[in-house]
Amino acid sequence: LFQKDIDGNFLYSIKENKLTPLVPSNPEFGRKKDDGSFYNSPIYSDSLKVLVFIDSYQLYKMNLQDKIAETIFSERDSTSSTLSDMRLYNNGKKILFCRQGNSNLYSVNVDGTGLKIFSFGIY
Repeated sequence: LFQKDIDGNFLYSIKENKLTPLVPSNPEFGRKKDDGSFYNSPIYSDSLKVLVFIDSYQLYKMNLQDKIAETIFSERDSTSSTLSDMRLYNNGKKILFCRQGNSNLYSVNVDGTGLKIFSFGIY
């Protein structure tokens, strides 16, 4: 699994020596469906067999078999800031991420439940 700067995310098969683009097959993804460059910071959860990735203001998970993407977290409004620095923890069942422009850490289960915000004051 790797990310090319402008081409998006790919799965590399050593056995076949082949790159396969990883883009959601969902029709609701519209023009983004064919442009993998919208999807950033891919991380594979081996325990859940899903790929987790960021699309600016949203977190998604995608089963690699059918390539159906589901929203885990979405916050798009006039005060939203982009998501960044995503990491999996708790055996790949939880996601820890940041939002640019604030000092909070966010945690959410891969199924989208249990959002927690950890606030840190600036000293």
